Order: sequence, then C-alpha cells, then structure tokens
Amino acid sequence: ATDLDHKTPHVTARAPQSMVQELLNRDDAFLWAILSNGAVLRLLRDSTALVGSSYVEFDLEAIFDGELFSDFVLLYLICHESRFAVHGDGSPASCYLEQWRGFAAEQGERALDQLRDGVKKAISILGTGFLSHPDNPQLRTRLDPSNADLKLDDFNRALLRLVYRLLFWFVAEDRGALLQPDPDGADAATS
Repeated sequence: ATDLDHKTPHVTARAPQSMVQELLNRDDAFLWAILSNGAVLRLLRDSTALVGSSYVEFDLEAIFDGELFSDFVLLYLICHESRFAVHGDGSPASCYLEQWRGFAAEQGERALDQLRDGVKKAISILGTGFLSHPDNPQLRTRLDPSNADLKLDDFNRALLRLVYRLLFWFVAEDRGALLQPDPDGADAATS
C-alpha cells in the first residue's frame, strides 16, 4: 500500500517513483525498470524530460479481482523477462522493449510528417475553394494587394486555425467524446 508518487513519512525522503527514475537517468547501465507496490505495477524508462513523469501502469488489483484476462496477457507480454534481455552487443539498448520504442518513435515521426503534409494540402484546398467560390467576391476584394485590407498571412493563419479546429472535432468525434449517450429508456421520438 505504499504510495508510489509520494514519499513515505519516516522512511524515505523522496517518492519511490522519483528514486527509481533518478536511478535510470543517472546510470547508463539501465534503460528500463519495473516498480510495484503490490497493487499497481509501473514500467519506467530512462527519461530526460524535466516536467512530469511517463510510465506504463497496470492496476494489478483490478486485473486479478476483475479477472481481466486480456489486461493480464498484455502485462505478461510487455513485462516478461525476455523483453529486458540484452542481445548482440550487450548494451541495454539492444533489448526488445527498446527496439519497439525506437520503431514506435519512427512511426510517430512518419505520421507527424504525413499530418503536416495533410494540413498543408487542406489549407491549400480550403483557401482555393474560398477564393474561387462565386459567393465570395468580398474576400477576393479584401485580399487584393491594391486594397490591402486583409493580408495573405492573416488569411493563411485563419485557414490554419480552421484546419486545426476541424482536426480537433474529427478526433473528438472518432473517440465518441462529442455526444452523451441517450439515457436508459429514452424514446427515439424525443431525440
């Protein structure tokens, strides 16, 4: 029942989480660690982040009391000792967890590049559509260099804001965060 995020009075000067993280950050011989108090288990990695902590946490009580087999399988597959075993050159960076982390980071960079290209394309398409639409003569007049009422940079900034708002709404909609589910017994005619 030891709290992993707060120091234990009269026992330690710091929280167990911060002590293990400091060990990982200071000692190059270790990249990964497991920390547990019996109720939860955390998988930590060497980190240079100055703000906040990041880890993967498994609620052991919920897994075993709730008989959550799929969560247990995930815990087993991630935290099995073979995932930490060093290969080849014997450095901690050769373990499977580190290889998976590197692959995930590479995929994340690729996705970010694709997102950047998609945002640029969306700005171009939206901007062209707004300017070429026959009902927007005021916009074309305001963007005319001789008028200088609206600068092209301001127009681009507004398009960028629109695209990011659309992305926000698409992600919220995809995660089901926009609408509350109907209350039990709600009539379809009242919706």
